[in-house]
Amino acid sequence: GREWNGDFIKNFLSTVEQLVKDGVDVVTITNLRLNLLVKQYFTELYVASSVGHHLDSVERIRQWLIYTNADRIMLDARASRQFKLVGEIRNAFPDKDISVLVTESCLWDCVLHPFHLEHESSISRQDSQNSKPPPDLCHMFCATEKLENPVNTLKAPWLRPEDIKYLVNSGADLIKLAGRTKDSAWIDELATIYANG
Repeated sequence: GREWNGDFIKNFLSTVEQLVKDGVDVVTITNLRLNLLVKQYFTELYVASSVGHHLDSVERIRQWLIYTNADRIMLDARASRQFKLVGEIRNAFPDKDISVLVTESCLWDCVLHPFHLEHESSISRQDSQNSKPPPDLCHMFCATEKLENPVNTLKAPWLRPEDIKYLVNSGADLIKLAGRTKDSAWIDELATIYANG
């Protein structure tokens, strides 16, 4: 909510400039205004859309690319098992990288998903780093649903490591593993499991 504040923009652009100097060449941006600023001032940066954009159709992606000219298409969290959709998107945008999240454990078509993404984004912000994170209400509701009806765990839009090949064959270029709230050892183990199929 600060993307129009002059001081925030100055600090943001300074931070991005430092990232570029440090060798960062790809950024993922959810906020439309910040996306446009990066594309304007840092043409050398490769900009990826966010899973929070809910890009789940050729039309939605077409619109997003018109507005942002993003370099990478991050598909909606529900796309991991939708091989036909991934193929349609590959055919419609052959020159764009397509990324798919394969470890989404939220409920299928979860109504709380946008709020949950905002919650996780907020607690990972730099000014929140030294404070105790607030309770994750979305996770509590989601976990309760899964415990009361275990089929919800199977229905969640995750993909088994051994099925990655079908996603790649459909046209996905990159596989995303969720783990923003996990430690490095957990992420390393997960990456090894998926890399080995």
